[in-house]
Amino acid sequence: MQNALTAVGDAAQNALNGVSEALEWAKQSLSHFIEAAVILLITNCVIPLLVLFFFVFIVRQVASFLKLSALQGRGRGQIPEEANSVPPAEIAEFTEKD
Repeated sequence: MQNALTAVGDAAQNALNGVSEALEWAKQSLSHFIEAAVILLITNCVIPLLVLFFFVFIVRQVASFLKLSALQGRGRGQIPEEANSVPPAEIAEFTEKD
């Protein structure tokens, strides 16, 4: 009778150990799956979006620079329209006072 109780107890302990090992394997597998899913999401979604935003930023900066340089380039060697609108009589008065 003692041997039968010991055998049942050992069988129950082995079953609990097997369940514990299975649960540990399941937790580790789920952890690996979640880690793989996060890496997949980052490499396929987040990084391309960051690259897209970076290129949009660069294009906007270059466009702003080109617009600014075009405005500055207009004044090189050219008389602005505002200067041409001064009547000659005012220019003559200004030069006579000197």
